[in-house]
Amino acid sequence: MREVNAALYDAQRLSASPATAAAIRGELLLTGRAGVGKSHLLCDVAMQRIAEGRPTVMVLGQDFDARNLLTQLPELAETPENVDGLLGLLNAAAEASGHQALLIIDAVNESDQPDRWSSALRAMRSKASRYPGVGLIVSCRTEFVEAVVGDHGLPASEHYGFEESTEAAVRRFADEYGLDVPTFPLFNPEFGNPLFLRLTCEALTTLGAGRFTLGSAGLTTVCEAFIEAANLRLSMGSRCDFDTRTDLVGAAVRQLAEIEGGRVPRSTAEDLCSALLPNRLWSTSLLKGMLDEGVLVEAGRDHVSFGYQRLGDVARAKTISSKTPAEVTEWMRSLGNRLWIERGVLGALSVLMPEVHSVELVDCTDPTKPAPHELVDAFLESISLRHPTATGDRAEELVRALLTSDRHRDETWRQLIRVACVPGHPLNARWLHAHLSSLELPLRDRLWSLSLVGALDPDEHSPIRTLLEWAWPVGQGQGARITGGTAELALLALGWCTSTTDRRVRDGASKALVSIGEREADAFASAVSLLVTVNDPYVVERVVAAACGIALRRQPLAPQLAVPLAAWVANGWPNHLLIRDYLRRVLEIAAASGWDGPAGQPPYGASWPIQSTPRDEIERLTARPKYEYGSIWHSVTGMGDFGRYKLEPALRNFVTKDQRGLQASVEEAIFDRVRTLGWTPEAFDEIDQRLLRGRSGAPVERVGKKYQWIALYEVLGVVSDNLPLRER
Repeated sequence: MREVNAALYDAQRLSASPATAAAIRGELLLTGRAGVGKSHLLCDVAMQRIAEGRPTVMVLGQDFDARNLLTQLPELAETPENVDGLLGLLNAAAEASGHQALLIIDAVNESDQPDRWSSALRAMRSKASRYPGVGLIVSCRTEFVEAVVGDHGLPASEHYGFEESTEAAVRRFADEYGLDVPTFPLFNPEFGNPLFLRLTCEALTTLGAGRFTLGSAGLTTVCEAFIEAANLRLSMGSRCDFDTRTDLVGAAVRQLAEIEGGRVPRSTAEDLCSALLPNRLWSTSLLKGMLDEGVLVEAGRDHVSFGYQRLGDVARAKTISSKTPAEVTEWMRSLGNRLWIERGVLGALSVLMPEVHSVELVDCTDPTKPAPHELVDAFLESISLRHPTATGDRAEELVRALLTSDRHRDETWRQLIRVACVPGHPLNARWLHAHLSSLELPLRDRLWSLSLVGALDPDEHSPIRTLLEWAWPVGQGQGARITGGTAELALLALGWCTSTTDRRVRDGASKALVSIGEREADAFASAVSLLVTVNDPYVVERVVAAACGIALRRQPLAPQLAVPLAAWVANGWPNHLLIRDYLRRVLEIAAASGWDGPAGQPPYGASWPIQSTPRDEIERLTARPKYEYGSIWHSVTGMGDFGRYKLEPALRNFVTKDQRGLQASVEEAIFDRVRTLGWTPEAFDEIDQRLLRGRSGAPVERVGKKYQWIALYEVLGVVSDNLPLRER
C-alpha cells in the first residue's frame, strides 16, 4: 500500500504540474533571472523543431518599439498578415505537418514600455485560443513578471540555469579555462548563471589568475574584474590598440549605464565610443570591440544593450550611489509606483549603498510606512552578493526581523546558508549557530527545521542541496577541496541540518559531516565541541554518529575526536542510548590508537523508574472531545505503528518479571518526555497533520514523531542502566 500511495502521490503531482497544464492548454510562461539562458533555451527549442519540420516562429521582445505590440507581431515574424492571419498560417502549417505549431515571444520585459504586455497578452491568448494547432510560449525576467505580465493565469516554469548543479558546472568551466577547482561551496546564485560564469572565467584567465578566486567576492568585485579583463584584451595592438590605463571600456560602460531604459540607440553608442577612442575604422573601433567581447549586444536593428544585464545594473547603481543617501531617497521617490521598473538597479544599489555609505537601501524610504517589497527583496538578495565587510549591525537587525516574517523567513534562511561558509562573514555559520542555539527547541523546529523539509525535492532549487553536493559529491570520486576555516563553518551548518524531520536532508547532512570531518579532523573537533551542547538531541545524535563514522573509517583520527567528546561527558553521560553507543565506540577506538582518556563503559547511573504523569491523567488529555494529545499517545501505545513495531520489540530485549508493567511505564515516560521537549497541540497539531497528508511515501516525519524518537532512545538508555539484556 505504501508503494501504491507513493505512485498515486506522484501521479497527483504530475497532473497538477505546470508541465501538464501547459500541454493541455497549449501555453506557457517561462521565467528566470537575467543571463540564466532563457533565450538560449528557446532558440535551441526553435532550431530543433525547425530541423524536425515542426512549424515554429520566434520573435524577440527587444525588437518591439512603442507602437501597438500586436500590430508589430506579424511584422517581426516577417509575414504580411495581421495577428489573426499569422495565427491562421501557423495553424494551417500545423495541420499540414501533423505537429503543433509554436509561437515564441522571448524576453517581453526588454520591449519598449514593457508593462503594455499585460493587456496585449490577454488579447493575444484570446485570439490564440481559437487556433487549436498553435501553442504560445512567452518568456519574461522573473523580477518583472508581476509588472509586465500581470495576473496572467498562465502555466509557469522557471529556468534556473546551472543552479541545479552549480558545483558540477563550475568544475567543468574551471577545467575548460585552466583554473583550479574552488575550495569553498559556491552559494553565490550568480554562479548558477551560465553567462556570469563564462564571463567570470574569461576575466580570471585574462587577469592571469590560476585559481577560482571570486567565489566569496561581492557582485561589484566580479563585475569590475570582467570590465578590467575586457579592457585589457581590447587594449592589445591587434584589437583596439589603446593604453589600458585609460580604462576606456569602464568609461564607456559608465556613460552607457546613465542612459535610462536599458536599450541605447546605436547611433548614441557609436558617438559615445568614438568620442572615447576617435579616428578608428570599424574593425578597430571601441564599439565593435565591446560587441565582440559580449559587453554589449545588438538589440534589434538600431539599438544596443548590455550583454549581461547585471553589468548595466551595477554600472548605473554606481552612478546613483555616488550621490548622498538623501539624493538616493529622492530618486526612489521620483519613481512613484514604477519602482518595479528599476528592480535590477535596486538590487545592485542594495549591494552598493552599505559599501559606499554604510546605509541600507531599505532605510532610504519613508520610516512611517512599510518598506516597499521591491526593496525588501533587494536587501535579501544582496546578503549573498555584497562584500562581507558591508554587512553591519543594521543588516543583522534586518535579518533578525525578517526571520520573524512568515512571508520572508524561508528566503532569509536560504540567504544565510549562502553565506554560511564564508570565513569572516558577520552572518556566517557561527552567527547561524549562535542564533539557532538561542531558540527553544519547539520554536526553532517551527521556524528552522520545517524550512528544511523538501530541500532535496527534485524540483526544489535550494542552497541546502548545493551545500550537501559540495560536501559529499556522490559519483565524483573524491570530496571537494576544502580549507580548515571553511570546513568548520560548513560542519556547523551541516550539523544544524540534522534537526529536520526530512530524512533525506538529515541523512545527507550526516554523510556530509563524515565526508568533511575525515579530511579536516581539527575542524570537526572544533565544530563538534559546539554542536554537542545544543538543546536538540536529534542534532547531537547525528553529530556524534558522524564522529563514530569517522573513527571507524579513519582510526588514527579517533584520539582527536575523543578529546572534545570526553570533555563533554566529563560531568555525566546523556541518557540517549544511541548517543551513548556512538560515543563509547569513539572512545574505544581512540584507546586502541594510544589515547589514555576515560573508557566510558556502561552503566552510566541513570535511575529507574522515571516519575511520569498518571495514566488516567494521560487518557484524559487524549480523549474526547478534542483528543489534544491523541496523535502522540495513540502512536506510542500498541494502537500505533510506533508502539507496535518500534517500542515493543525494543523492550523485549530486556529481562523483567513484568513485561506489561515495563511497557506501560515506558509509554508514560515517552509521552511525558514528548511534552517536556515542547510538543503541544497548539504549536504542532496542524503542522503534523499537514506533514502527514503530504508525505504519501515521502521520507518526512511529523515533528511529534521526532520527539517520540528522542524520548524512546532516552528512556531506553535509562532502562538499559537498570535491567539486564536478554541473552541471544
